[in-house]
Amino acid sequence: MKTETIAIISHSGDIDGIASAFLLKEAFKVQLKNIFFVNYGEEDLAYVEKEIRKLAKKGKLSILISDLSADGKSMETFSKILEIANGSGGNLSWFDHHPWGVDAIRKIASRCKIAIVGENSKFCATEIVYRKFFKKDAFLDMLAEMVHYSDFNIRPDDEGTRKIVGYYALGITYYNTASSRSVVDSKMRSIIATLEKKRLYGKKIADAARTFERVNSDRIKRMSRKLYLIGSELAVGFSTDIQSTQACASIIEASGRDVGVYINIRNGKGHIRSIKSNTSMLARSLGGNGHPHASGFKLDLKEYNNFRSESDKKRVVELITEKSRKVL
Repeated sequence: MKTETIAIISHSGDIDGIASAFLLKEAFKVQLKNIFFVNYGEEDLAYVEKEIRKLAKKGKLSILISDLSADGKSMETFSKILEIANGSGGNLSWFDHHPWGVDAIRKIASRCKIAIVGENSKFCATEIVYRKFFKKDAFLDMLAEMVHYSDFNIRPDDEGTRKIVGYYALGITYYNTASSRSVVDSKMRSIIATLEKKRLYGKKIADAARTFERVNSDRIKRMSRKLYLIGSELAVGFSTDIQSTQACASIIEASGRDVGVYINIRNGKGHIRSIKSNTSMLARSLGGNGHPHASGFKLDLKEYNNFRSESDKKRVVELITEKSRKVL
């Protein structure tokens, strides 16, 4: 009989991906070294596929995925990961709250052992996993509440909770600027190690947030000085590594528009936030995904020459203009 290895793949972009991975680890007794964190994008997906292939060589491999959608450009890689799991004699289970298209449901979700996926306006991935596998627990109640506030961009009434949400928002952004995915994994696993001690946050994430706070603020100010306006509804800003929700909120405030789009020129990731408009269709038209008021996409850095010139940025603005006219 083959020895079964269980691996987790989750989203590295925010606390929902990390907290849901923590809960899956606890529920399925997964080794910390077998938890991998990725953002959407070719490099991240290639990295995690490579790591999964390594684990599959050891024997039967079952995979748990949380807070990631298989829709769009990522579908090809996730299809391969599904085949790796099935080919080893294992299986794939998926827990997500983002929109899924018909193709992703047919090609991937329908072939999973467990698939709780699709747009969910009530529960984030952490809450889905908590409700599926755990009995009511005081610490997990606090964790799920904090993650819900963070993921749905709701301002907590309690000052202590606001502080923790802020630590994770800035600290995780800072962690994602690491030089390699293996280093990012190490940072995210350290958060899980803190949660294992039934602590909502630790000194490391608080220190990371404080370290990044001034840099984040300065970059937002510089970005806001030059925004690209699209009609009366949308504005775009470019910068390196800013906390995405804060970046988009600043773009909306400075421009007076309803929709703010922030492009990270280091990795080509686009982040969209809105007050009233449903931005998920705009994100999907750009190859991404997300919720009505919080979504994202990924641009090819090579296609836009790493955003080195003004003309490169204007080409992105033209692309967003074209797509937004059809869906906003």
